Amino acid sequence: MATAVESEDEDKPPPFEREFKRLKRLALRTGRLRLGLATYDTVPTRTKTIDRLRQDLESEGHQLLVADLTDGNEDTIVLDEIEAALERAEPDKAPAVMVIGLESLIDFTQGGSRSGSTDALFHLNLHRDTLGRRTPVPIVIWASPEAMRTLAHTAPDLWHWRVGTFQFAKEDARETRARELLENLIPELETTPEEKSPAELHKRRQMFRELIASSEKNVVRQSPQSYRQAVWMRRELGNIEYRLNDTDRAAEAYGRALELGRDWQGSYPDDERARRDISISLDHIGDLRHDRGDLSGAEAAFVESLEIARFLADRNPDNTQAQRDLSVSLNNIGDLRRDRGDLPGAEAAFAESLEVRRALADRDPEGIQARRDLAIGLSLLGILKAQLGHFSAAQEALFECREILLSLEAQGDPWPALEGFYTSVNSSLEEIAAALAAQKNPPAAGDAAGGEGSE
Repeated sequence: MATAVESEDEDKPPPFEREFKRLKRLALRTGRLRLGLATYDTVPTRTKTIDRLRQDLESEGHQLLVADLTDGNEDTIVLDEIEAALERAEPDKAPAVMVIGLESLIDFTQGGSRSGSTDALFHLNLHRDTLGRRTPVPIVIWASPEAMRTLAHTAPDLWHWRVGTFQFAKEDARETRARELLENLIPELETTPEEKSPAELHKRRQMFRELIASSEKNVVRQSPQSYRQAVWMRRELGNIEYRLNDTDRAAEAYGRALELGRDWQGSYPDDERARRDISISLDHIGDLRHDRGDLSGAEAAFVESLEIARFLADRNPDNTQAQRDLSVSLNNIGDLRRDRGDLPGAEAAFAESLEVRRALADRDPEGIQARRDLAIGLSLLGILKAQLGHFSAAQEALFECREILLSLEAQGDPWPALEGFYTSVNSSLEEIAAALAAQKNPPAAGDAAGGEGSE
């Protein structure tokens, strides 16, 4: 009998065999960055899986490296740790990197929201394009379920970059259903709504509607993560409706996202992520009202959003995302004041935003996102100063903006807006140069009156 049982156990496939095969396929796809996210239930599960993967890769002439963040702190730069692991790579063997120890960068006693605890994730999110250039290899980030939820919230752009997710942890039926629905949306999320045709947008809208309907039936909002997911889905749906020019439905989706965000904050008053999501939803509502011509309604939304953004930025002065959020809110206020004819008020908002963005760029002088943001801030303030007749100050701001754009181009920044932005700045500089020349050489009195024989 014992022999039969032993034989039966030997025939049983190892745990998570299907996930392991998928993980191995990703690790063998070398030549460029392919990001995978792996969730595990226990450290032994993670260790055994990585050890087995290392053996399999080595048997096929590849190699597996580990970037261990276990001893990391608020100053840890994940990209640097990945590069350090790659420095140990053997020549002539294609590498893949496993990133472990993400949990050490997150303070779970504060809901994963303490500024220092997630700065490393914010930095990784902002520099995801640098990750692709500097580490063009398969990379898999391992995390516990809670750490993975924090990653999804803190680094949403990076999270959407993933080409595969791997579950080395048991799920209940609701979690499985929610994951499957989200996995079906991955190909749709690889491009933004702006890049899609109307037919593709209609398809995307239907998928989100089905996902929202399924989540309402199958997921009970009993955790910050489930609230966050519910808010995000409705905001995404609102973005699609807006792109399809259905502003009424867009307003409904954004309003529902805001309502859920307020519910979330009411249930978890110490969760700063809820406050941030409320601010983001208010920004969407403000943008929609602004475009509809409801400037008073837009102002109410933008002002409330700015109050939240300023609170979070003051509370987390070293948090890059919180500071960037503040600059975005200030620019929204500046745009609105400009359109209402309050140019001095707009100038004050744009100037404060630029001050924040310059500080962020000083922190990270090689960061592409920080320099893009600085260029945008300089452009907004420079053009406004020209409208106010402050042509020398406008010219100075736009010259600096142009230099930044040239440096981004030289660095190979793939920003689709870069070329058009550069052309627009040059055009503005030409107009300002003409205005300055006119100030230095004003027309003669006769010319100003139309000259002889004008009547």
